[in-house]
Amino acid sequence: MDEMTIPAQPSGVFIRVSEGCGAPDCAVTIVIKEYQQNDETEFDLNRIQVAALIGALRTQAGMLRDEYHTMEELYEHRHILLMALMLSHREMSWRAVTQSDGEMFDGYFLAGMDLPTAQITYHVPLDYWPVLSVPGILTLQRAPAWDGHTPADVLSRLAAWSRAEIRSPADRDTPTVDPRALLAKYIDHVGRCEGVDFLTDRNHGASSVTWTDQEWELLQELRDQEPPA
Repeated sequence: MDEMTIPAQPSGVFIRVSEGCGAPDCAVTIVIKEYQQNDETEFDLNRIQVAALIGALRTQAGMLRDEYHTMEELYEHRHILLMALMLSHREMSWRAVTQSDGEMFDGYFLAGMDLPTAQITYHVPLDYWPVLSVPGILTLQRAPAWDGHTPADVLSRLAAWSRAEIRSPADRDTPTVDPRALLAKYIDHVGRCEGVDFLTDRNHGASSVTWTDQEWELLQELRDQEPPA
């Protein structure tokens, strides 16, 4: 009698199938054993019943749940959150009909992002393909070369990128202001006001020029600089 053991995840079960012949009505013994438990449940089924059982299990797979969500709900959250992330960062996002090896699972496409921390990819149902049909997101027949990343790598790369993205403004690079443009703006400001200490009165009523805090501070720094020798 042949035997086949199918291990599940540590939180699940082990299923052992024993069969004695290949006929549809041949008896098949299925033994289900809870992980790390000694108790076993044994069922004697024929091949037709086994096929029906497998079909039922596949149908119910999306209904597996923890205390709060079904597997189907969690995957839907995953897909929609990925779409939102890609739409908000189109310049680094792409979608592809096939993987880099030219293969693809039926009913899916590959969605990816080239993050500063490296590539991430997800297999996404074709139902979501139209969501990414927007300017800025690259559409490819074949995905860029896979760099070998694992699901754990995707998590670490996303986490590293998100930590960099939420740094406080003080930690980010300060945008530069062209001193020549700043001086031209100041000359325009001066031309509209007479007899005013312009470096202490940025909002004089006679001028329509407005200043940001950064511009005014830089202007004062330029005033205080020593002229070149």
